[in-house]
Amino acid sequence: MWDELVAGGGLVAVLALWWRHLSWLWALVGDFATVRVDLEEGLCMAFMVELRDNWKRMQITTRELRGDMSFFHTIKRYKLVSVDVLPQEGTIYRRGLKFMWVRRVGNSIDIVSLRGHLDLAKLVVQAVDRFNAENSNRRANRFSVTRLAGRANVKVATPGPPDPNVPMAQPATTDFVFYSPVFNPVIGVDRAEFTAITSNPKPEPLYYPESVEIMAEEMERWLNSEWWFSERGLPWRRGWLLHGVTGSGKSSLIRLMARRLNMPVFFLDLATMENNDLARAWNLAMNAVPCIVVLEDIDSVFDGRKNITGSDLSFDALLNVLSGVEHAHGSFTVMTTNHPDKLDAALVRPGRVDRRLELPSTLAREGREMVAIRIMDGYPEYWEELIEAGEEDTPAEYVERVTRVALAKFWENSSATQILKEEP
Repeated sequence: MWDELVAGGGLVAVLALWWRHLSWLWALVGDFATVRVDLEEGLCMAFMVELRDNWKRMQITTRELRGDMSFFHTIKRYKLVSVDVLPQEGTIYRRGLKFMWVRRVGNSIDIVSLRGHLDLAKLVVQAVDRFNAENSNRRANRFSVTRLAGRANVKVATPGPPDPNVPMAQPATTDFVFYSPVFNPVIGVDRAEFTAITSNPKPEPLYYPESVEIMAEEMERWLNSEWWFSERGLPWRRGWLLHGVTGSGKSSLIRLMARRLNMPVFFLDLATMENNDLARAWNLAMNAVPCIVVLEDIDSVFDGRKNITGSDLSFDALLNVLSGVEHAHGSFTVMTTNHPDKLDAALVRPGRVDRRLELPSTLAREGREMVAIRIMDGYPEYWEELIEAGEEDTPAEYVERVTRVALAKFWENSSATQILKEEP
């Protein structure tokens, strides 16, 4: 019996050895017969757009659909859309008589094709060239607002419809590319409905002092001066620090400037980020330069050099992304704060912050008059009383005050006079 066991064990060993050699031979044949390319980080964005626009996905594996709340600019509302994402198990893509196997592996893309059938390296180069050409086309609709969040201390969103003025947070990893309707086919919806930007949008009903308009003109000059910076070997970047009380219009100003200059805006939610999250978020933004990168309410994350959120994001990591000469090319960084005195000197030194602007806590009479005339158009009998009543309001409070009266008139509400006298 013992001899039989030994003989049986020997047979198993021989079979295992043969299987090992057979597997090795099969892998060798596969390596000779196929070509494989792995795409990392930013290249995934360009390649996903290439797949979306020029290739047809063959449904030979399980179809993976994801829901996404997308903002439709045509109706100014969020709607749920069905995104046909690249399945993790992979699938075949076809363009004419050309085929390739594509699957996502973690934060990268794995591409396989028969050797001699398709030049994958050339395909990737063409995808990147098209992606760069689209981004550099200033006549294209480039304006968008994206909020990038990390994975640390992420709070569950309050149930209810999202605020159109507060973009929904996306994870600061390449995962965003694999799930976003921007980079994937969308089922049953015309893409133009949620990617088109209204031409010459009406300005937001906030008045800004002359100093803000001067800085806005400087921002436009910077956008058109890349060649000047390059000729002198200077990094093409700028940094602003906006500070003022809550409701003074910091975020509204950023959105207004981005719309005016047709630039994408990336809000980095530092409170939810660790070092790797910040690096990935920054790299995603740099793939869309020229762009505006916003570090919002930075004093709520760092008091001096101390991170007060409890996350592992270090002050040095923040300085590194802001100071990178190569990786910051084409970035217009805006930091906002309610307490500039809490910021470390290294964060706001020249080179990181080129301009400081304090937005006034209240609107001057001229500003209140402009807001009242714009919102209360057709009801001049209310203008003067509104202008006087909002003397101590922040810009946001004053807009809300005027809007309430305007809505009351619009709804033909007889309580307009009573609403006018109430404090917001």
